[in-house]
Amino acid sequence: MQNSRYSSQTRRFMGYLFLLLCLFSTTVSALEMPKNRVVLTVTGQITNTNSNQAAKFDLDMLSSLPTATILTDAPWTKTVHKYEGFYLQDLLKVVNAHASTVRVTALNEYISEIPIEDFTEKGAIIATHMDGKRISVRKLGPLLVIYDFDSHRELRKETYFGRSVWQVKSIEFIE
Repeated sequence: MQNSRYSSQTRRFMGYLFLLLCLFSTTVSALEMPKNRVVLTVTGQITNTNSNQAAKFDLDMLSSLPTATILTDAPWTKTVHKYEGFYLQDLLKVVNAHASTVRVTALNEYISEIPIEDFTEKGAIIATHMDGKRISVRKLGPLLVIYDFDSHRELRKETYFGRSVWQVKSIEFIE
């Protein structure tokens, strides 16, 4: 007989509890750290971070999100291009965001506030590639908010042109 303060059942229960806590803590832990140059910083009403109250992403991290594709002739191009990237909804899940609007900021400090519905109902995506190639800063990248202007002709308005932010550097989940 073991001389212990706790019964074997209690020790076993506490062991299981400890194991569950360890497992739970790894599933809600911070995001992995970017291994390459940060191209997107996400802030605002988020709970899953990897930096001081922010989530920082390199292109490899963003490429791990499910792929979104749009074929469209954007107002600033002369032909149809294939844009590939990710859905904001998937980024929202990764950072555990709760908001109805995003504030998107470009490298030149241009800011546009975009309702989440533009991504969930109007099909906007955040593109990382155009015609199979990563979008360079010179070509409006590395990230670009793009709408399917061909499939949804009603989006060919200044409102949506202004929300098509080029050279995105940050997204803040607000409201």
